[in-house]
Amino acid sequence: MSTVKLYEPKITLSDIKSVVYALGRCMISGNSQIVRDFEHKFANYIGTKYAVAVNSGTSALQTALHAVGVGPGDEVIVPSFTIISCANAVLAVGAVPVLVGVDRDTWCIDFEQVKAAITDRTKAILPVDMFGHPVNMWRFPTISRVLIRGKGTIYTVEDACQALGASCSPGTYHPDTSYKCGKMATASCFSLYPNKTITSGEGGMITTDNIDIYNKAKGYSSLYFGDRNKFEHRDIGFNFRMSGLNAALAYSQLDRIDEIIEGKHNTYNMYRERLDGVDGITFQKTQPWAKPVPWMVAILTRLPQVTVRKKLKEVGIETREFFKPLHQQLCLQGRVRAVQYDYDRSDRLYYYGLYLPSTPNLPEAKVDYVCDNLKRVLNG
Repeated sequence: MSTVKLYEPKITLSDIKSVVYALGRCMISGNSQIVRDFEHKFANYIGTKYAVAVNSGTSALQTALHAVGVGPGDEVIVPSFTIISCANAVLAVGAVPVLVGVDRDTWCIDFEQVKAAITDRTKAILPVDMFGHPVNMWRFPTISRVLIRGKGTIYTVEDACQALGASCSPGTYHPDTSYKCGKMATASCFSLYPNKTITSGEGGMITTDNIDIYNKAKGYSSLYFGDRNKFEHRDIGFNFRMSGLNAALAYSQLDRIDEIIEGKHNTYNMYRERLDGVDGITFQKTQPWAKPVPWMVAILTRLPQVTVRKKLKEVGIETREFFKPLHQQLCLQGRVRAVQYDYDRSDRLYYYGLYLPSTPNLPEAKVDYVCDNLKRVLNG
């Protein structure tokens, strides 16, 4: 069998036509109408009033943190188990990342550790919907109302980069009340990289219901150009705009997001049918209040991931390790505040976690090939 790729986005004729249409009408800059149309369409899908398109998920995080008012001297609580973009974005706005551990089952930020990490300098919390499983965003308003009375508002900037289309409800007793990831936080961020639910090639999005946050995000991501005099800049901003061509691709993909999500579930469910109950394999545990969209087929094995990945590569199966925890990143030493909570879960996820080939609607024969070889490695 030929190499089983880790992930391949499906680019359709409609996607190509959308990009060609934009190109033919010179809608290629970040100020093109297709970008505005895509923002409006994305906001409608999430259920927010506003959306701001940018050139990456990392830019979205930095822009959102600026827009909610995070700056020098502030602290932002971040899970240690996440991509380094989260810490980089906090540092970029002059604040300090405060690292906490993750939940045993969902692998998302540990809410109890968040509460314990809050100080007078805490300005925001950056929960990450890890691998498409939502953080229980319904719990975070409690922090503002009860825990920090007299300390000002603590904002929630949700990293929903891996969770487009996922949703959560208030709890087991309210199964019919749910909101998509990107709706509940002060501001939420998405990535549109090729391995995300929909892609623009490179790109990101910020969603919010707050008009002031929207305006600040628009300004910051476009150099804070002036209204009367374009080149009289109101504040320090950056050129994070999404191009018209990127927007045209993602606009087309959003039309068939339900189809893409169904394909992702199909692939994930085939793996679960074959690997559930296999000794030495653990899946992320879905909570009753969550409706995740599997970003990747993510598993823990009883063997170190470097061993498993090496053996699977020998038979043409692409995999990838999980994120290296932030508290282990040498480039962050001295730049973050590592609260000495339980990082063992984050370390274990890195040492034993890997993604299996996760292309939507992956052919059953390829799923069988991956599972058969994975079992052979674990047994051998």
